[in-house]
Amino acid sequence: MFNFIFLYPDRCFLNFVAFLLFSTCYLGYSLAVPQCDLVNRTIPGLDKICGYEYTAKFDFDSHFSSASRAVTSLKNILGNCSETVETMICSLFVPRCTEEIRGPYLPCRAVCHDYATKCQTVIAEKGLEWTVAMCDILPEKDNPDTTKGYRERCFTPPNFKNSATSKLTFRASQLD
Repeated sequence: MFNFIFLYPDRCFLNFVAFLLFSTCYLGYSLAVPQCDLVNRTIPGLDKICGYEYTAKFDFDSHFSSASRAVTSLKNILGNCSETVETMICSLFVPRCTEEIRGPYLPCRAVCHDYATKCQTVIAEKGLEWTVAMCDILPEKDNPDTTKGYRERCFTPPNFKNSATSKLTFRASQLD
């Protein structure tokens, strides 16, 4: 066990980040009532960056402040490599929230693939492969009539055009 940590520190870090991200989202959505709060509580204009007003209600303001700062930090690192970069980074740290959908309201798969494809160079250079880890598990399209809750719900940002020529050169399964 300890040899694994020393031999593969990058993988341990990526697994740890993924665990924190998904466990925070799960706990935040399963325990919070009401579940939504304003996205720009600590950073003015964050709602304009993300494109939505509400995010999950965090149990601790310090968690929300850290997540908000992570959005602006990653946005600075990634730049404008894709029109969907803000949507994806916000969805990772301060996911969109509506009271009608019990759970995270995440972008559709095509949005994530657009981000991963157009930003793949900077993602690889900066070691941010974990930011595309959820692409393959996102719904392909929104299904408002679903009985499966948030798992079949997704959104696309305004003016999003699905690039049919996008080719992903790495997938979440390659992050193991």
